[in-house]
Amino acid sequence: MRKVLSFVLVLSLVLGSFGFAFAAPADVQGTKNEIAVEVLMALDIINGYEDGTYRPDNIVTRAEMAKILIAASGYGDIVNEAKSNFSDMAGHWADKYVAYAASLGLVNGYPDGTFKPNQTVTYAEAATMMVRALGYTDVALAGTWPANYVTKAMVLGLFDKVSTKVGGASRGDIAQMTFALLDEDFGKVDKDNIWVPDANGDTMLKRLGAVLVNDYLVTPGDNTSSKSYIDLTDYVGQVVDLYKESKGDEKFICVTKVESDVIKGEYVLADNVIKGFNGTEYKLTTTSAALSGTAIYVNGVNKAGATLGALAGRAVTVAGTLSGVNFTPATIAGWVPALIQKVDASDLYNVEDVLDGYSDLFGYKVPRTSTKAINYNKMRISGAVTQLADIEKDDLVLVYTDASTPAEIVKLVVARQVIEGKVTKITSGPPRVYIDDVAYKLAPAIDGAKAIGSYKLGETITAYAYTDQLGTQLVDFKVKEVATAGNYAMVIGTSVGNEDYGILPKIKLLTKSGEIINFPINKTAKFASGSAAEVNLTYVTTGSIRTVTDVAVAAVAPQTIVRYATNSSGEITKIVAEAYTSNTYNYSSVTNRLNNDTLKLASNVVIFSYNSTDVDKSKLVTTADLINNGSTFTVYIAKNGDGEVVAAAVDSLKAADDIYGVVTSFGKVLDSDNNEVFEINMLVNGEAKTYLTDTSVSAVSNSSLYLVKLEGGKITSGLGKSVATKSAYQIRTEAAIINDVDRDAKLVDIGGTAYLYNDNTTTVYVASFKTNGSFDKWVKASSINTALRNNAYAVAYDLYNDDDIKGTNPRDVYDTIFVINAADVAKTGFPN
Repeated sequence: MRKVLSFVLVLSLVLGSFGFAFAAPADVQGTKNEIAVEVLMALDIINGYEDGTYRPDNIVTRAEMAKILIAASGYGDIVNEAKSNFSDMAGHWADKYVAYAASLGLVNGYPDGTFKPNQTVTYAEAATMMVRALGYTDVALAGTWPANYVTKAMVLGLFDKVSTKVGGASRGDIAQMTFALLDEDFGKVDKDNIWVPDANGDTMLKRLGAVLVNDYLVTPGDNTSSKSYIDLTDYVGQVVDLYKESKGDEKFICVTKVESDVIKGEYVLADNVIKGFNGTEYKLTTTSAALSGTAIYVNGVNKAGATLGALAGRAVTVAGTLSGVNFTPATIAGWVPALIQKVDASDLYNVEDVLDGYSDLFGYKVPRTSTKAINYNKMRISGAVTQLADIEKDDLVLVYTDASTPAEIVKLVVARQVIEGKVTKITSGPPRVYIDDVAYKLAPAIDGAKAIGSYKLGETITAYAYTDQLGTQLVDFKVKEVATAGNYAMVIGTSVGNEDYGILPKIKLLTKSGEIINFPINKTAKFASGSAAEVNLTYVTTGSIRTVTDVAVAAVAPQTIVRYATNSSGEITKIVAEAYTSNTYNYSSVTNRLNNDTLKLASNVVIFSYNSTDVDKSKLVTTADLINNGSTFTVYIAKNGDGEVVAAAVDSLKAADDIYGVVTSFGKVLDSDNNEVFEINMLVNGEAKTYLTDTSVSAVSNSSLYLVKLEGGKITSGLGKSVATKSAYQIRTEAAIINDVDRDAKLVDIGGTAYLYNDNTTTVYVASFKTNGSFDKWVKASSINTALRNNAYAVAYDLYNDDDIKGTNPRDVYDTIFVINAADVAKTGFPN
């Protein structure tokens, strides 16, 4: 009779959460093969590779197949002396296994006397070897090979979890097939050519030292790495039959049967029912107010005194007694996230800190070993990643914690699901949002899901989501709009019209293409601002003068960002004023953000610069024209799905005559008027530049950084005092030794404090010396990563404070760094 082992064990993956001492390799975690590989490795039937992987897609060889079957049949400890007669097996690692398998009739060689151990195995060949291992022979099976053996393997359930049955057999599928074989009976073919099972009920599990325990009540204490090889979370509170080791640690190996009645589904608090995943609705005989005798497990912890409300709207597993559709529960178990959060830049710093051995994660305690390493036996990571280091920005993390104080993370699920499309339907009973006609649930309130009323029919949205047993659930969404969706422009002026002469009022716009157009305003034009109702954009005043309405005058004042529509005559028919703020927001070039990193500029951002002195000189600019710690924005819009700024008006631009430069040489020359002037050669952002100046150079040094002003191509001031003498410009008041450089995180530790550097905006200079060993000048380093080295001496400057990283994990960013061997510092004139 076909057994249920493989079916029941695979079910344990459904709500699996805890990592165990013999956890499966990372490349099979979360896959259909995880439990099979985990159990088979614990029983020493299969092995992984030295790099910690299992490589489930690799094709199994004939030698590997022989070893697996001999180990699974319980012969692994008695084959050491065996030697085969195959000509190509001498000295091969698998010779002893092949020899024993051949003696049992499980494998055969080739007519030329070889075994060909490295030849891959097909599914038909694997099925044949497995069926033969149970004692079947050709005479006991009807038909011809391979159909006779493959058919028997299918009857035994060996192919139930296998995706294909043709071609080379993969390591993942062989593990699944072997796993299903473990509790099958051994037998032999009698004189009538009929296979009969051994009288003692001999199975592979028994031969491997496992004993069957019937009617066992699983408790939370059983679900630990010290007591079980597998995850028993889904069985807590249930009565089961299971196998355990008969010696050694006597750990549980697998569950073969659940004696309790068990249902799985969504708990609906209002109706006190379980909506089963099988489509049946079960009525609980125990209410939230009468829980005596019912144990509630939340995140694997027995929550004494908890109510059923704790699991409302969650996927639950209920064990007890079923009578028709009425269910008397003994245990109710489910998982409730303490936090669901989208990962931002500061969270990535948090993850780095956790990996470095300190800090909590997302505000919750991380389980660690005695050596401070993360204890992955107690904190299981699943979903899109299997390790903390692989978490990325914008990932969705679901954090599940235990009941300790402070709460400790027991499970971390990472989702990278993004649903994009048009909202086509909204229902409140049950609450669902349909995107492109596909229904989605809304996550419970703790997950930050927006209310049904926040969604609008016809909107194209981008939604973050995760999928569990209840289906795909939306956590957050943004309305999807991009800059190209509308005619963005900046208002630079308005003018009145004259009704008597048919002169329409006008509005002058700087368009997103850089054109300045003075559009007439149609008589029926409408104006809208935010969510306010539309109003007429024009009206007739005393004297028949047509002008912009009072309400619109302020809203479409110069520098306002608008979208507009025109008719075939080129007249404005509608003006929409975008979100407006009168605050002043600084710009950071490192993060490409405004307002202390809360507003990110989109890659296709349109930036308008308003010239109040001469509006016709207003223009489009790029981020290269913006000043770190200087460019400010008083009008902005954020309209795309990620909340990024797609159009903005800037108040202040980079002053073309302010530059930072390192003097490399200077001397006297004659200018174009034949006057004697000084020529200054400088490195500006690492590039060689030459300027003339009439100012004194008596205080100029080749070892200094200067902030100078240019007028007409000449330096007019700034050479009298180097930046090096202005402590206000320096991050540190004294230079120091580089203690460490983290090139992945772009961090450099100078004198015990770590700061960021940026490959695109940070310039590093190294010292150049003359042949006599004296200092010559500074030159731009050919490689930042090479120049920044441990134990070198450095002087670093934060020239633009607003390019620093703000937020919960603030970081200063070095803009210019001078690096030199510590022994040569005195030669440069820099402080030490």
